[in-house]
Amino acid sequence: MRLEKRIINNLWEQVLKSIGTIDQGLLRLVLEDNGTQEDLDAFLNGWDIEKAPIRCIILLANVMKTRPDLKFPGNIIPRLNGVLSYSRFKNLRSEVILDRLVKSFKDKGIHFKVAGDMAIRSLFQEKPWWVDNLEILVSESDLSSAIETANKIDNEEIIRISLIPVSESIINRFAPEDLTYYALVNIHDNLMEGQPLQSCLTTILAVKYLYRTKDNFDRSIVSEDAVLSENGFQISLASKAIESVVPGLFTEDMTHHLSDRNLRKRLINFLFRRDVLAKKRKEGTSRIPIPSFIKYLTWLLVSKLGL
Repeated sequence: MRLEKRIINNLWEQVLKSIGTIDQGLLRLVLEDNGTQEDLDAFLNGWDIEKAPIRCIILLANVMKTRPDLKFPGNIIPRLNGVLSYSRFKNLRSEVILDRLVKSFKDKGIHFKVAGDMAIRSLFQEKPWWVDNLEILVSESDLSSAIETANKIDNEEIIRISLIPVSESIINRFAPEDLTYYALVNIHDNLMEGQPLQSCLTTILAVKYLYRTKDNFDRSIVSEDAVLSENGFQISLASKAIESVVPGLFTEDMTHHLSDRNLRKRLINFLFRRDVLAKKRKEGTSRIPIPSFIKYLTWLLVSKLGL
């Protein structure tokens, strides 16, 4: 039993190590609003705006707008303003498409909920929010009709129609707690696809807003959604990832319903998909590095034997 727990703890450590961390100065600037000039200067030292994720640029641009006490380098200010202007234009285009979609759905009696970036943006309109696509959740009975309607409206292919990830009762409720659950699942999925934790900063910020700004936030709804969708592992991993950079923000361990052997298999599968398969796709190669294959084969063998 002790060996089993050590193996699991070791796997968790490998998971957290593989996803990386987030610059603490950037966290203070963006997440806690108490960053200093020293934090800003340290972060910008060596920072390449050409290579930075668009979401990170927008969050930094918002810091520039909301923190007049901080001095940004003169050469970067026009770039940040340009990105903000572009994001407003892009979001406006998304809103036009969404308005047309909503009207068509209502005319056809399709029940739906807006999720993802646009849903979060509607809750916190004072913050600039990058909307990659329009995530629409529908019930299974409306799925084919919803996809057909969206294809007729969306020439830019930004609409993404998905099934309700949990009980269809969420269609009528879809409280901030349900949106938090959905955000946590997205964090897990992005990390498993090889994204660094810093690329999830916007979603972590959304979790903070949803969790801390709603009176009487009911964590049991998040747990209920996870149980109904059998996504307890995903919620736990996302929570641990958040906890690793922002202790105390949101902790939800849903792995207690998994056996130790099952938990080990889920952790190994995550590591394999992230560190091997996702990396293989990015590099455009069909080969799996032999050392990586041997490492994960060893973990699978240990898990299979129940050692």
